[in-house]
Amino acid sequence: MSANALPPPLPRDYYTQPTLDLARDLLGKTLWRRADAGVVAGIIVETEAYIAAIDPASHNYGRPSPRAATMFGPPGYAYVYLNYGMHYCLNVVAGPEGHSEAVLLRALLPTHGREIMAARCPKTALRDLCRGPGRIGRALALSLADNGADLAGDALWISETPDAQLLAPEMIGTSTRIGISRGTDLPWRFFIRNCPAVSGPARLNR
Repeated sequence: MSANALPPPLPRDYYTQPTLDLARDLLGKTLWRRADAGVVAGIIVETEAYIAAIDPASHNYGRPSPRAATMFGPPGYAYVYLNYGMHYCLNVVAGPEGHSEAVLLRALLPTHGREIMAARCPKTALRDLCRGPGRIGRALALSLADNGADLAGDALWISETPDAQLLAPEMIGTSTRIGISRGTDLPWRFFIRNCPAVSGPARLNR
């Protein structure tokens, strides 16, 4: 696929749907990243939702956090944060403007620019290049400069997946979220079943 034939970003109003619906509906869409090294992309296969008003795991729960101001909207922008001082994690800002909601992209199935991703992630198996939010950040060369990026732009965007088949309801799994210590009872993690690129323990991926 040539650079001129890349699919367009999803429309802005796509991101205005309820956050839990968005977290589920993003599965099967494709995330694109254009940088100096070239274009890379992968199909979104795992997400997690965060809603600050009722979610103690959210960065803005209880009181706003300066680093998470982007989560207050408007929807359709990127919220990128640095986790443990080493991993850049990408979220899709969601929900009504002013309500601090987002969807964390947890895993991609690489489809374009795999050689570029592999160069950024030496000694990493293909299925693991974007298996986990920190690996997405590394494979896509994300940084805090991408915080607030317009996902309807031409540098970092989400599109429909060309020639994709509709995901049947039974292909989508739901579980509690991973790697958090609060809000652990909320079933706000969504993933494509039987996809090798999905992260997390096998017991949650059934």
